Amino acid sequence: LDANPAKADSMIAGSATGDKFGIQPGEKGGKVAKIDNPSQDKPDSPTTPKSESPTAAESDIEKRAHETQAKIAELQENIGYVPIDDLLSVNVETYSDPSEPDKTFFRVSIQPRGDKPIPIIPKDIVFVQDVSGSMTSEGVVFCRRAMSAALKTLNAADRFNVVSFRDSFQNCFPDWVPATAANVQKADTFVDGLRSFGTTDVFGSLRALMTLPRDPRRPMIAFIVTDGKPTAGLTESASIIGDFSALNNGMISIYMLGTKSNANAYLIDMLTYCNRGGSSINSGDRWDIPAAMAKSCDSIRNPVMGDITVAFDAASASEVYPRQTANLYKDTPLQFCGVCPNSTDDLIFQVRGLASDKGYEALFRLNLKRQAKAGSKDLPGLWAHQKMYYLVGQYSRHPDQ
Repeated sequence: LDANPAKADSMIAGSATGDKFGIQPGEKGGKVAKIDNPSQDKPDSPTTPKSESPTAAESDIEKRAHETQAKIAELQENIGYVPIDDLLSVNVETYSDPSEPDKTFFRVSIQPRGDKPIPIIPKDIVFVQDVSGSMTSEGVVFCRRAMSAALKTLNAADRFNVVSFRDSFQNCFPDWVPATAANVQKADTFVDGLRSFGTTDVFGSLRALMTLPRDPRRPMIAFIVTDGKPTAGLTESASIIGDFSALNNGMISIYMLGTKSNANAYLIDMLTYCNRGGSSINSGDRWDIPAAMAKSCDSIRNPVMGDITVAFDAASASEVYPRQTANLYKDTPLQFCGVCPNSTDDLIFQVRGLASDKGYEALFRLNLKRQAKAGSKDLPGLWAHQKMYYLVGQYSRHPDQ
């Protein structure tokens, strides 16, 4: 194991401060167990979905989602896995709270090693811009600048799209397009025409992302810029979080940037926590939006592994959160917090994920007594924070259970 601490300057899913990691049962070497002017908002060639029966549309979207999720599960079951233990740097820190001497709190960080790089894999990314009235004309001006800059950071093998939404949504392209100079220019023209007005249907626009096809061999990422204040369609935050998360089931990684300090942080944080992503809130002024978006986009620019599952051995009796991981990116560590009995000596866990035409896996054994560094007294609180997000997410998905 690389003893150097992994850098933790990243977004944790479900909060504006860090990255997300998760847990599902698996088996090393075997198969993973199921462990202002509306007329100005018209780009040259947008794709605006035609009206159809809500019931029919919902049924089609749900069917597509379930079929795609089944394809991902089948690929995870049958793809060949390549060991990458020596390509990952792992760091663990522990803390024993004097008030709970029988417990050890820990945080594990995993990051690609700098001296043995893992190949970057192509991604499908859709940039989603809220252009409802609550975003204000001045705010959207800086969002347009931020979005235009983000388009120029696409990797050559990426595919992309751009979507605007208010009470309805509008695609720049009917499907994914390659990141060519011509397509980026078309998208830039589309972005330049965005204007703010109207109400905000967050849930309807999230569901609309399901109309974009997911290739199981490429991570699909949605980067959403919004104030997170729904005023049309489904408006209750808990229902939006629960209904979309249940439908998505980790298929699309959701990243969100709240554009102002009074953005709906609860909705933004919980949506990203429950959907393999991360969030940040711009606490500055509207002119700070481009810098905030650039920082967030840079952290997810280079994925090396997607659809990750992590399994901890039962012998450690550990309780670890989050339970669904983000993708692994070249410059952004995965982090997760846990607690185990003070008598536990070793943590053994397996990491598995997809990388284009192959799978990756790694098995680690960490000795908490010899290899762990001294963690801060904040670790119990970080663990509790993650558990609370998990419980709130579960309640949002299953309020009757």
